[in-house]
Amino acid sequence: MSGLEVRGLQVAFGEREVLHGVDLTVEPGAITGLVGESGSGKSLTALAALGLLPRGARVNGGEILLDGKLLVAQRVDAAGSVRGSGIAMIFQSPRAALDPLLRAGRQVERVLRRRGMSRWDASERMLSLLSSLGMQDARQVARLYPHELSGGMCQRVVIAMAIASEPRVLLADEPTTALDVTVQAEILDLLDELRERTGMGTLLISHDLSVVAERCSVMSVMREGRIVDHGQTADVLRNPQQPFTADLVRDLLVTS
Repeated sequence: MSGLEVRGLQVAFGEREVLHGVDLTVEPGAITGLVGESGSGKSLTALAALGLLPRGARVNGGEILLDGKLLVAQRVDAAGSVRGSGIAMIFQSPRAALDPLLRAGRQVERVLRRRGMSRWDASERMLSLLSSLGMQDARQVARLYPHELSGGMCQRVVIAMAIASEPRVLLADEPTTALDVTVQAEILDLLDELRERTGMGTLLISHDLSVVAERCSVMSVMREGRIVDHGQTADVLRNPQQPFTADLVRDLLVTS
């Protein structure tokens, strides 16, 4: 199967296992939701796919594949070779993901330059990316430092960096955290447009079931390092298999 496949992933910190046989698939052109409480292992699963596990963490078992090629397994870590062009990630805090000492445009250009673009081509491509993400005056935005940008603008710059290398899979980790409702919708619409235009698979990680219910055709529910529910989003919402999922659905119905 093409796309991203996580099979039986086990991750431990020292002797303490924190991911217990996680199975997850992100197909090309599709959007998969991963929902669960904070600390359930959602972000750790994504970091493992990128080969960016925190210090002290290690893969104890299972494997991660991209388009059928092994990226990560016990004693194997080839994720760095496809980071950016194969798999890219939008991290939880956009402002923290940006270098405070570099102008926004320069940070996008650096990604493009690493892929072999000339300085001129990288600059033009950077402006095109920012414009495509709804920046009204991309040239002016490119000159600004992160502290001069709003939260929504920071998020758009981070997205530009993530998609600059046209990844086959995009991992979007809480991409709308701390943004107001209007900006949240704009960012999610942008991600949908990018996915439809480029055919990249997308993993939308969220603790907000309403976002996943609205945007994802397939979803997985994670709890304490395990996938406890999985299936077509509509089926999971109508017929949750676990009490934890049923509680999430109940909370969604109460607040909607």
